Amino acid sequence: MSGRYPYECDQFGVSGSGIHLLRSGYSYKTLDFTKVDFMVIKKGKELKQWMLVLLIALLLLAFVGLDMFWLWGELTNGLPGLIFVERLLIPFLPLVLGVYMLIIALRTTTIMQVSAEGKVFHLSLYPFVKRGSFGHFCRFVKEVYPSVTIV
Repeated sequence: MSGRYPYECDQFGVSGSGIHLLRSGYSYKTLDFTKVDFMVIKKGKELKQWMLVLLIALLLLAFVGLDMFWLWGELTNGLPGLIFVERLLIPFLPLVLGVYMLIIALRTTTIMQVSAEGKVFHLSLYPFVKRGSFGHFCRFVKEVYPSVTIV
């Protein structure tokens, strides 16, 4: 972060003229406050497609549960003479991936929704909360864009 804006994180920077969307520290798009339809600061999901990620996580965890059920049946029936170690490791990767996806799908944080130019942008304010500058950020945004809604 180069500090070109009064409030800056990896995704965006906010100045007196607008919100600057950033890639690798460089502004690729600026949303002028004059063109912003509405701005809301509220608690919300950090991911846009969190329901899809949650569904995939639940499917992975269901696969793990079903596979463990089949494996338990194989072990208790005594039918197979040999079970390879690879067979025991099959559920490990889907389990780890499913748990990780479940955690990130259910994570909530403070976000800022900005509607401008016919699009709605979801911007995470977690870096400001983590640094302890969230209150200052809200006051600054309220000064430059008085109709912001803070929930």
